[in-house]
Amino acid sequence: FFFNDTATTEIYTEQIVGSVRCVQETGINAALYYKNPDPHCFVSIIPTSAITGEGIPDMLTFIVGASQSMMKGRLQLSDHLQATVLEVKVIEGLGTTLDVVLVNGTLKENDKIILSGFEGPIITQVRALLTPHPMKEMRVKGEYIHHKEVKGALGVKICANDLENSIAGSQLLSLIHISEPTRQAEISYAVFCL
Repeated sequence: FFFNDTATTEIYTEQIVGSVRCVQETGINAALYYKNPDPHCFVSIIPTSAITGEGIPDMLTFIVGASQSMMKGRLQLSDHLQATVLEVKVIEGLGTTLDVVLVNGTLKENDKIILSGFEGPIITQVRALLTPHPMKEMRVKGEYIHHKEVKGALGVKICANDLENSIAGSQLLSLIHISEPTRQAEISYAVFCL
């Protein structure tokens, strides 16, 4: 922003001032995130570009910072498994795998899991838990680190049988260490949610 020519800087400033004014006309106090006098009273506006992606790191940094400062007493890890399937992929040598965000809880190799599938619930056993090497992305092909156990919050690749019909976006439940009546209730609930 500061390195652009003056015409670009003027257009940017006009757009920002206009956006702040529009929000304020609805009765909501707003300010640019780096000029916000009081984050508790003013909504922060974070400019982003859908074309270049500029501003996305600022937005993520703001969200994490705001969560840590404003929700300090309410943020905590839980032992209850909370995981969401992000993507279902076929990887050569591994078969069909799930990219999962493990928010809370623990997942181990050989745990029985249940998730939604196009043809009904899928109940399977975890063969492998994989993560990319540090500072590498899960989407990029490469070697993975094998884990016997992973704890949230973490992105993890799950290898298991019968994942071909898995639905991305579905919740993943663990059936290990759960009493039989509770297990049946969770399976029934999962079938009902499909």
